[in-house]
Amino acid sequence: MNIAIDNHTPDQIAYCTVGEIELTVLNAILSRYYRDLGINLVEVKGIRGTGLTSKNFRCGNYFVKLIYDVDDVMKTCVNYFLTVSDCLNKNQIPVSKFIINDFGDHITNHENQILYVQEFSSEQFYSGTLDELKQVLDILPKLHAALSRLEPLPTHKVVYKDWNPGIIIHSIREKIPAIDKLAEYDQKAIQAIEKIDWVIDWWESNHKYLQESGIHHYDLHPHNLLFGDGELKAIIDLEGFIPFPEKVSTSFSIFKIAKKTLTKNIALLQDVRDFVTEKGFDIQTVNSFARLEIIRRVLIILSAHYLDGNHNYDFDLDKQIRSFSEVGYIFS
Repeated sequence: MNIAIDNHTPDQIAYCTVGEIELTVLNAILSRYYRDLGINLVEVKGIRGTGLTSKNFRCGNYFVKLIYDVDDVMKTCVNYFLTVSDCLNKNQIPVSKFIINDFGDHITNHENQILYVQEFSSEQFYSGTLDELKQVLDILPKLHAALSRLEPLPTHKVVYKDWNPGIIIHSIREKIPAIDKLAEYDQKAIQAIEKIDWVIDWWESNHKYLQESGIHHYDLHPHNLLFGDGELKAIIDLEGFIPFPEKVSTSFSIFKIAKKTLTKNIALLQDVRDFVTEKGFDIQTVNSFARLEIIRRVLIILSAHYLDGNHNYDFDLDKQIRSFSEVGYIFS
């Protein structure tokens, strides 16, 4: 099986695009709040879209996060990133330094947008070498131990709380048109549900592991890991630190970094499996909980389409289904 390149493979030019509107907004905020940085906007590259409400940028030697359509709850959550950063630094887990704006703030609130800047320096993204893989696998238990000391905010949404895939799948199936009226997307949706509906029985026995509300990174992929001189130098993009089940967080992160190593043809499949096992992770656990997170994402896409009439996420369905198969291939 070929492991596909996706937008968590940030060295692909196709995923380094910036729209004119985004550049205009970014320029306006940086020129008002970060005049002393000397950022040449000609150097700006969009690293990747993190959804429809936020985007990451590389601005010279800086990482910039821009979040749109922010309400008071989101402002509170973004300010919590500083608490996470302090916690990780105190536990010798490297995090890129926040750059204070011209008004003395770490987080910039501009109208209904939030922006923050972190150092990027000359480091490079996780490239997939076995030594880098080893370092990330070593850091995951340390992350869990450090973050266990933090209390989530009352405003934090606990991602898997009250999540029931059986109810969601049933609701989606009721909205899919009759067989003689199926569009191409409907056929994809049916195929997707057929791949994932085993989760209903699995969830009955394992949902107790999903009730944890501790702070974890729900998507620690190669794009959030900076290396320099062969060492892990920093974690960037703290938006991913939210109340999230530890087993799911760890398993999904292992999948993302293992996938990168395999897409770069740096190691054989069995070498990666052996490496993960030697670091104390159970392959079957990684397989089950990484696929669970992909199922959650598939159901978000299908729920948006069929239950909310929102087609903004339709494009992502193929990628998630492909990832579902890739997890099974790597960790079977």
